[in-house]
Amino acid sequence: MLRFYFSLASRLPLGILYVKSNVIAFLLQYIFRYRRQVILENMKNSFPEKTGDELQTIRTEYYKHMSDLIVESIKGFRIKKQDLKRRIRIVNLPDFNRYADERQSVIVLLGHTSNWEWNGLMMGLTANFSAQVVYRQLSNKNIDRLVFDLRSRFGCKPISEKNIARNLISKKLEQTATAFIADQTPSNKQAYKTTFLNQETYFFNGAEKLSRKLNLPVLYASTRKLKRGYYLYRFEIITDDPASTPENYIMQTFAEKLERDIKNQPWNWLWSHKRWKKKLL
Repeated sequence: MLRFYFSLASRLPLGILYVKSNVIAFLLQYIFRYRRQVILENMKNSFPEKTGDELQTIRTEYYKHMSDLIVESIKGFRIKKQDLKRRIRIVNLPDFNRYADERQSVIVLLGHTSNWEWNGLMMGLTANFSAQVVYRQLSNKNIDRLVFDLRSRFGCKPISEKNIARNLISKKLEQTATAFIADQTPSNKQAYKTTFLNQETYFFNGAEKLSRKLNLPVLYASTRKLKRGYYLYRFEIITDDPASTPENYIMQTFAEKLERDIKNQPWNWLWSHKRWKKKLL
């Protein structure tokens, strides 16, 4: 049923879908009050210097942004390649693809900013690599398959986080670009702890461990929402030689760059996620 609905909705022009997004945003914020307390607490702890009115403005903009992500993700099932390329501008794509030209695989770190679903689609369209994105399988098999199909539309292959180490080792002779959405809450005690958005925060360090073990260059995908449905991406080098970097350097640099981008557009992040609910020892 869900696949059938998405198939129908994805046929609508984005202009009409954005009208629906306005309704969704209103319902989520004022009727269902979706995770209102989680969002408010996350924002207050992250921006203690902001006034109540400023936080209210950010929260309202966040609901609008989140609703746009919902309809844009639905449109992702039918969006045309040229339309996607028109909506996502990568300012330094040659700097990214040069690694493939030099027969070098890379790891790309990004956060839940802008439209991370479209990001995977765009990688499949523009990368001179065999593009793949690491994802956490969902417990609902039907929704998991739906997400898998969306992310693999234009050739970017979703890889389960359970299999990524084996995947990278087996493909060490190929040119792969592997994207990690690296700001989720880690599920193990091998995480890296730092101060992020004014709070003690744990990050997955699996990407750093793999990059150091295989000596794969690591880049950060900096994103910015230009306007509704239009995004700007810039690849920033974290290190070309991870094996020579100090321990935790990669994840610390990622956290700092992501925090910078969030502060530049405070509503452009996944605030409804219970990011700080878990305390690891």
